[in-house]
Amino acid sequence: MNFLVFIDFPAAKRVIAAKFTVKGLIVGVLRLFIAIDLDGAMTDYLLALQKEIVSSQKNFSGRLVGKENLHLTLAFIGETSRVEDVKKVLGKTVFSPFDINLDYVGEFKKTGVIYVSVKSGGLFSLAGDISSRLTKAGFTQEGRKYTPHITLIRRTEAVEILPQIKLSPVMTVREIALKKSGYMGGRLVYTDIFKQRSL
Repeated sequence: MNFLVFIDFPAAKRVIAAKFTVKGLIVGVLRLFIAIDLDGAMTDYLLALQKEIVSSQKNFSGRLVGKENLHLTLAFIGETSRVEDVKKVLGKTVFSPFDINLDYVGEFKKTGVIYVSVKSGGLFSLAGDISSRLTKAGFTQEGRKYTPHITLIRRTEAVEILPQIKLSPVMTVREIALKKSGYMGGRLVYTDIFKQRSL
């Protein structure tokens, strides 16, 4: 099953996990993505996993994702000025509440990212619907398989032993959010622009 990522122009000199494009250079853009915020129990579990990973390494190096930035991405849109178009897409997205839980801890070795895989039937259905709606709104597909995960650590060296998921918390998704990302005081900040609730 293939899903999409969206971006307004070629991202030269920038590493972006993107597979969607919109033709034409646009000035005054925002960097956008659609995501699921995590509840307290899920967040606390992930923070404990971070600590376990760090403590298990003799010489740990890497950047921990802050508590406020932990999230599950549904669609990466990239840099665009078409904020209202994306809000309309999200506003027309209809979904029922569904559960997600954690599957396993993995590593993207090429990018130095440690993540937690997420499993849920409802998650794939929602991501696919959003992808389809964004495509119909004028975003063109370059293609990439959707692999739902939550990033825990960035820019880390290879980890010898990754922890096992034990008694994963279950979280019910009742809301999704359109977010913008940017730097404030040298710190990466995610800000909500629009939210859509489930039925």
